[in-house]
Amino acid sequence: MSGCAGLNMACNRERGEITSSWRYLMKRTLKIQRLFRVLFLVMSAPFWAAPIASAATRNWEGDTSTNYSTGANWSSGNVPGSSDSARFNNDFTGSYQPQLTGDVTLGRILFASNLAKDVTLSASSGTMTLGGVSGIGIRNQSSGYSLLISAPLRLGDDQIWRGNTMTISGSVDTDGRTLSLDPDVGNTFTLSGAISGTGAVIQDGKGTVVYSGSSANTYTGTTTVNDGTLTLNKTAGVDAIGGGSINVNSGGTLLLASANQIHNAVNLTLDGGIFDTGTTQVFPTRWVP
Repeated sequence: MSGCAGLNMACNRERGEITSSWRYLMKRTLKIQRLFRVLFLVMSAPFWAAPIASAATRNWEGDTSTNYSTGANWSSGNVPGSSDSARFNNDFTGSYQPQLTGDVTLGRILFASNLAKDVTLSASSGTMTLGGVSGIGIRNQSSGYSLLISAPLRLGDDQIWRGNTMTISGSVDTDGRTLSLDPDVGNTFTLSGAISGTGAVIQDGKGTVVYSGSSANTYTGTTTVNDGTLTLNKTAGVDAIGGGSINVNSGGTLLLASANQIHNAVNLTLDGGIFDTGTTQVFPTRWVP
């Protein structure tokens, strides 16, 4: 009996030691789990504690001054941010037209169908960079009013300019991006400033795009006419297309409205499209079939 009792005591002691060790390990495991939970909450806090800002639409009211960067000129008192839309609609009841006084970055410019006055967006200094919202850089749904952008523009991403008649008299820096011009049928986009950079220009709309003015276009990307008419009407002898190449596809027309509009080094490819010389012109021999 004493031997069994001694054996049982030894066994019980071992069981107790094992149980104590197990409890100790469980406590350590729980502490480690709590530590990991705390670390997770601390590290993830920036993602859930602050709300993610979404793009907004700000309406120009023009009640205070011409300064584009003055909050009081905009609805809700906020100047459009880098991913926001600057909209011109029937909230524009003031007498002041918007003017840049320095560089600004914007998502897109919207001209609403209920706009009830002419708009001129100018600049005393600075450039407006358009990043595009849902691929749109400028959207014009208004009609019957003069829309003029004389401020210098820069493309912050590939984008589309779409809609009704408007004039872009400021310079346009493609900055390696692709600009798609999509005027609605019966409407005209007039670009009279200099277009520069390494980006490409595509005409997709059924309306007309006019390159005019006295400053040469120097962009070096491909010019593609898929639809509508691209009219080259800069001052005679000034390059409307000064670099890259030209592709005129089926449905598109390239119209020369003034002399010597295309640099001699530019290659022209007609893939079912029309090349309308307008009046008698002199062309590089490689263009002659």
